[in-house]
Amino acid sequence: MKFYFEYSPWLLIPMVIVAVAIAIFLYHKDKTFAEIEPWKKRLMTALRAIFIFLTLALLLNPIVKHITRDIRKPIVVIAQDNSKSILYNKDSAYYRTEYTQNISQLADDLSEKYDVCLLPFSDGVENSDSINFTGDATNISSVFNEISSRYAGANMGAVILATDGIYNKGQNPQYSRPAKYPVMCIAMGDTMPRKDLQIKDIVHNSVTFLGNKFPVRILVSADKCTEKQAQIKITRKGANVYSQTIDLPENGTTRSVEVELTADLIGLQQYKVSLQHLDNETSYENNDAEFYIEVIDKRSKILILADAPHPDVGAIRSALKSNPDLEVDAKYLYESNITAKGYDLVITHQLPSVKNKAQGIFAEIEKFAIPQIIILGTNTSYSDFDKLGTDLKVNSNFNSFDDAVPSLNSAFNSFSIESPEFLQQLPPLKVPYGSPKISGESKVLLYQTINGIKTDKPLVFFTDRDNRKCCFVMGEGLWRWRIYDYKQSSSNENFNTLINKIVRFTITKQQKNKLSVEAKRLYTDNENIIITAEFYNDAYELVPDLEIEATLKDSADNEFKYIMEPNGNAYRIDLGRLAKGSYTCKFTTEFDGNKYETNIAIMVRNMNLEAQNLTANHNVLFAIADANGGKVYYPAEMSKIKDDLTSNPDIQNVAYEKESLSSIMDFWYLFICILLFATAEWFLRKFWGGY
Repeated sequence: MKFYFEYSPWLLIPMVIVAVAIAIFLYHKDKTFAEIEPWKKRLMTALRAIFIFLTLALLLNPIVKHITRDIRKPIVVIAQDNSKSILYNKDSAYYRTEYTQNISQLADDLSEKYDVCLLPFSDGVENSDSINFTGDATNISSVFNEISSRYAGANMGAVILATDGIYNKGQNPQYSRPAKYPVMCIAMGDTMPRKDLQIKDIVHNSVTFLGNKFPVRILVSADKCTEKQAQIKITRKGANVYSQTIDLPENGTTRSVEVELTADLIGLQQYKVSLQHLDNETSYENNDAEFYIEVIDKRSKILILADAPHPDVGAIRSALKSNPDLEVDAKYLYESNITAKGYDLVITHQLPSVKNKAQGIFAEIEKFAIPQIIILGTNTSYSDFDKLGTDLKVNSNFNSFDDAVPSLNSAFNSFSIESPEFLQQLPPLKVPYGSPKISGESKVLLYQTINGIKTDKPLVFFTDRDNRKCCFVMGEGLWRWRIYDYKQSSSNENFNTLINKIVRFTITKQQKNKLSVEAKRLYTDNENIIITAEFYNDAYELVPDLEIEATLKDSADNEFKYIMEPNGNAYRIDLGRLAKGSYTCKFTTEFDGNKYETNIAIMVRNMNLEAQNLTANHNVLFAIADANGGKVYYPAEMSKIKDDLTSNPDIQNVAYEKESLSSIMDFWYLFICILLFATAEWFLRKFWGGY
C-alpha cells in the first residue's frame, strides 16, 4: 500500500508544527490541569495534536494505491464424448452406470487443486453438463475450437479428452493446431471388431429423368459373420421394389451389390435398403439405410463458357452438379459449334478475353434474353467488355489488379445466407483495379475488402433489366473458396449452397405468385429446418411488415402453426429439428385486400452417423496425445490422471497482481480513528478534572 497526495506532501511538516503548537498552547494556558501529573498532561496534548494533524492532512486529499494479488488455479477441462456410439458395444451397461460415476469422481478429486469444467460434446459442444450418450454425431475438433474461444488468456492446465476416437463430423482432430496445454485421453469403446453385418454406403445419382432406369450400388460389409448368405431388399412407401439373396463378403471386407431401378414417379423419391438381421449382431441399426433420388421431367440447362481451362470452371461445375434441377455443360470457345441457344443460363468466365472477343456468344445471349453470370479475371479484355453494353463499366487498366476478400452486405435479403461465418475468412479473389460503374439499380451480395479495409466496391452483385437478371463476379479464384470450405468442414456444402443460390436467383424470372418461398427439398433429422420467404408488389418491389402464417402438416395430418419473423425486407422461420418423415407447409398472407398462398413439400431423413462405424479408433487418441504432450489412459486407469497432472511442473497456480487507486476519504474506518482520538482526549479531560 502506498500513499499519494493531490498537493505537495511537504505541507505535512507545517501541519505537524501547527498541530503540536495548538495542542501545547491549549494545555499550557489551561490552569485546570496545573496540579495533575505531567505524563497525563503530555498524553492529552499528544491526543489533541494527533487529532488536529489528521484533520489537517485530509485537506491534501491523500490517495491510496492498493496492490492485490489474485491466485488462480489451473483450469482442467474434461471433454466427454456424449454420442450414441459409446453405447454401441458390449460394455454399454458399464458406461451407463459405473463409468459416469467414475468420471464424476475424477472431477471431484481434481477440483481440490484445479478449476474443473465438464464439457460434454457430440456434434458440437453441448450446453448441458448431463452425460447420457444420446448425441447423433461426433465432432472432436469442436472441443478444441470451443476451448480456444472460451478460455482465451486463462490459466489453462490440461484437457482430459474422453472418447472412442470415432468422429463423423468436422475436421480430423489429428490435424488440429497443437494446443499449449497437455491433452490426456481416456480411450473408451472397443477396438475389437464384433459380429456385424452393415450397409457401409449407397452410391446413386441424385437426379434422374422420368421413365429412365438408374443404377444403385450398395456396399455391404461383414465382420465375424459365420453365415454365408443374407437377403437384401429395397422398398418404397412400404412396397417391395427389389429383393435378392447375396453372398456375404469375407470377414472384414466389403462387397458391392449392383441394382437397377426404374424412375416411374415424379418428385423426391425415398427408398429403404434393408439387410437381413443375423443372430447376435452387435447392432441392427446399420442393417437399414435410406437414399433419396429426385425424379424430374425437365431440368434447367446451364452453360459454363470459358476461353481456356481454369479451376474456377471445375469448382462451379461440381457445385451445380449437386443440384438435381440443373443440367450443366462446360465448354470452351476453341470448341466447334458453340452456341448459347437453348440454355436457361450462361456463365461466362473471363470473357471477352484478350484472345477472343466472343462477340457471337454475347450477341446470342442478348438476342434470346438469357440470364447471365459474368465472372471477370486477369485474362478479361476490359476494353472489349466495356463495349458489350452491360450494366457494368469496369474502366480498368490492363494488368492492374487487387486481392479482395468478400464482405457480406448485411442489407442483402433477396436470398438467405445460412452460414455467414463461412464468408468471413475466405481467400481473396483477383479483381480489376479501379472503381466500377453500375448503371441502374443493383443488389450487392458481397463487397470488396482490400488490405483489411471494407470498401463500397461490389464483389458479387445482381442487376435486373427487362426481367432478365445478370450476376457479376468481379474476380477469379472461386476454386480457392471451395478448397477452404473442405478444409474447414470436410465437405463442400457451404460453397455448393452459395453457388447454387446465386444461380437460382439469377435464373429465376418474376414470379406470378407474389409470395415466394425458398426451402430445400431434403433435410436430415440433425439439422434445423430454415425457410425464407419474400412478398412482391405489382412493381416487383419487396414488401416488408406483413404477417405471414406458416402451417406445417406431418404425414399423420397433425398441424402446427407459426408466424414468420421479419428478416430485413424478407421473412424467415426456423422450425428447428423435425423427426424423420414427409411434411407439407402452407404459407398464407393478406395484402391490399387479397389473400395469397404458397405450398411446399419437404422431407426429413434419418442420419444415424453413429451406427455406421462401431469399432473404436484409439489411434486418433494416441496421435492427439503425442502432439500435445499428453498420455492415453483406459477407463480402468482413470485414477492415474490426477497423479500425472499433479506431478507436471508446468501446471501451476498463476498469481495476477492488480493495482487500484482510491481516495482516503473512502475509508470509513479512518474517520472512526480520528473520532477515537478526539473522544479519548475528551474523556481524559473530563475524567481528570477538566470540562
